[in-house]
Amino acid sequence: MCKTYPLNYDARKTVEIRISDGHCDVANCPNNNYRQQPSEDPDWSLYTTPLATRTKSSPRSKHQDQSVWKFTIKALSESSISGVNKLFSAQTRIQRFIWLLVLVCCLSGFSYQTYHFSILYRKKPSVVQIEVENDGLAEFPAVTLCNTNRLRKSEFCKFKSQICNDNPNNLSISEPEIGEVMYKLLTERNHDQKKKLGHSTDMIQSCIFNGIPKVGEEECAQIIEHSYDPDYGNCYTIPPRNSKGQTLEAREADFWQEANDLSLLVDLESDELMEKKRHPGIIVTVHDINTLPDIHTDGHMIGAGISYSLSVQKTSVHLLPLPYKTNCTNYLKLPWHKDIKRRLTSRLCTVGCSQYYQFQKCKYVTQNLSLFYNELPYDPKKITEEDLRCAEAEELRTQDYCRSVCGLPCKDTVFVVTSSSTPLSIKETTMELFSYLGGYSGVWLGFSLLTVYELIEILFNIAKFALQKHQRMVQHRKVLRRITNTKKHGKGMTKKRRSYR
Repeated sequence: MCKTYPLNYDARKTVEIRISDGHCDVANCPNNNYRQQPSEDPDWSLYTTPLATRTKSSPRSKHQDQSVWKFTIKALSESSISGVNKLFSAQTRIQRFIWLLVLVCCLSGFSYQTYHFSILYRKKPSVVQIEVENDGLAEFPAVTLCNTNRLRKSEFCKFKSQICNDNPNNLSISEPEIGEVMYKLLTERNHDQKKKLGHSTDMIQSCIFNGIPKVGEEECAQIIEHSYDPDYGNCYTIPPRNSKGQTLEAREADFWQEANDLSLLVDLESDELMEKKRHPGIIVTVHDINTLPDIHTDGHMIGAGISYSLSVQKTSVHLLPLPYKTNCTNYLKLPWHKDIKRRLTSRLCTVGCSQYYQFQKCKYVTQNLSLFYNELPYDPKKITEEDLRCAEAEELRTQDYCRSVCGLPCKDTVFVVTSSSTPLSIKETTMELFSYLGGYSGVWLGFSLLTVYELIEILFNIAKFALQKHQRMVQHRKVLRRITNTKKHGKGMTKKRRSYR
């Protein structure tokens, strides 16, 4: 009976097969037939080990025999990536758990801030910088911001879901419809819903005052005051005082300091627009703190994706009443001004004038003028048709009178605003995005560009190692199949020879 024995690997890459009638294990057996068969298989040196080196394994073989998971752990534990190397090189489970918890928290914080900034970046916010131009030290003015859109689409659809379901693709609202919604909320005394339908303080993404004293983002968000205007909805005023009541002051730049200014980053929230006749934007009004903002006259429109610089000069005006030609009006002595803390503007003065005489005579105020109230002074359920007709007639009668009374104020503080704008180019916005992401990754993860490159290199080496290991396994299977086929072929040849005999 003949058997086939594979010998050790030959340097010439051949396989020596020994066939004999008996169990002949010596090299000079007379029945041995030597055949030199060229090897067409892949390099067998990767899978066979010479006898002289079977007891000792080379460092290269140890490196190739380890699993992909162990290779990954070793590569990450030896890296300089903060937190990751500590996690994979930890010796105990407690250390590994603590580092994993810290790493997950940092990744969550980085992802949260990056997500919210990416949303803001896609909306193309506007930058507003307000500077005071004067000689010496001066009190900073109040700044009021109003969105041109009065109702937010998202909140309106929660409030009136049926209207949104009927018009999902072409949702809009007209001026009379807005008045009806707001008047109904007033009659129901639902002030929270009325404020919720408009834009919130979230549209002011950043607010920093660099004057004296300095006001940071958190403090600035605390001092913002809310007001309502029927033509612009929710408005927000940044007063010229900090949370401690200290007056904010500014002065021109000199040799040792930069210019004092108020820097704002605002989000127009263009996707919330519901009024077709209006373009998305924000009205910025600079005014005296003791005077309500005159949005229609002194407001400055700002659009998306533009950086604005507003330079302000303060001017105080003092006029004389009759018999002098200026014929000014002392607003503080008007009967409808006694319960108002800030001086009315000419527009709001005419509103207060007509409201006053309508309520005095009819105990009711027409719906369009009632929208200026924070709370209705009358009970809507007790109003009769006669009261409605009386208020409408009184409004027509007092129009000319109220216009004549609400003329120039005797004392007024005017802020002359000079504006300049610069479109934010794609390059500038991209650099801003890059800087923000770099700051977030540095704070939360301790990453730098070198660390990012190292991480990419580690991932590349892991992928390369896994691919090479897969290729070696494929070649190993081919070698085993070839050896198996060779054995089967040798047995078949032996049977044939014995049959011939």
